[in-house]
Amino acid sequence: MFDVNRSAARLVTLLAILLSCASFVAAQATYPQANREVRHIMPWGAGGGTDTAGRGFMRFFEKHLGAPVITENIAGGLSSVGLLTVAGARPDGYTIGTMTYDVLTVEFQGLAPVSWEQFEVICMFTEHPSTLVVRGDTWEDLAAFQADALTRPILVGNVGTGGVWHQHAVAMERELGVELQHIPYEGGAGPQLSALLGNEVEALVTSLPAIRSYLEDGTLRVLAVMSAERNPMVADAPTFAELGYDVQYGSFRFVIAPPGTPGEIVGRLEQACYDAWHDPEFQAWADTAVLGQVYLDRADSRTYLEVLAPRIGQLMTDLGMR
Repeated sequence: MFDVNRSAARLVTLLAILLSCASFVAAQATYPQANREVRHIMPWGAGGGTDTAGRGFMRFFEKHLGAPVITENIAGGLSSVGLLTVAGARPDGYTIGTMTYDVLTVEFQGLAPVSWEQFEVICMFTEHPSTLVVRGDTWEDLAAFQADALTRPILVGNVGTGGVWHQHAVAMERELGVELQHIPYEGGAGPQLSALLGNEVEALVTSLPAIRSYLEDGTLRVLAVMSAERNPMVADAPTFAELGYDVQYGSFRFVIAPPGTPGEIVGRLEQACYDAWHDPEFQAWADTAVLGQVYLDRADSRTYLEVLAPRIGQLMTDLGMR
């Protein structure tokens, strides 16, 4: 028997779905709406290096996107809480996020159901090689550090057991054939740096921007850089590679969008990234802030991660961290 009420209800539901789809398509055609805010999820706490870099880049990104961008800090779980927020957002271009190296740690350690592959990766805007740093009144070079480490476990600070700089420190340790004592300092590069300056630890594996001012006045010294080529910021410091050690690691920052974001919107986001990164005012600010600005477009970003992710997965397996 024909149920008029049920059929009418189904018709109303169908019309609602069609109107919603039409509204979404219309929104795509006019993206971005100049009076609508874009929510930028920062998966780290306020005031840290990544927060400073991300907010700084977003100032120029919003200028070239043509819509206001509001950064919201959603920290926790080695960035996984913020990343899950991005993953679950509506894919309409009005939620984006910053993604760091730690997404690989989270994935390979199974800390949260997060993988870089589930996101629309828009662009890379910074990359930093990791470095071995000591106080300026201690070892003169890597050979002296290695010789001392063969006699005792040198204390090396990092920003969390299993995290990016712990991984790289352990990889360095194995390649040098020494045994180090790894001391974690949760909360980012600040506590880690304070521990070195306060003689709680004897060395760090970290990135260059956090220590630049201390390098300039000689308080700290870089013994070696984990990159293929010497870094202009510390041109006198050798790479591990040129000293004969296969230790090439670093960290990165990407702009991402939720999975399923339409191609037209992804293209608009990528163009805004490109224009923002190449903006002379951004470059001037980034040089002053020692941002380590490196740009990769969407295609090259995916290639970069496709090559790096298995390598880091294997590293963590070899180190017993996976």
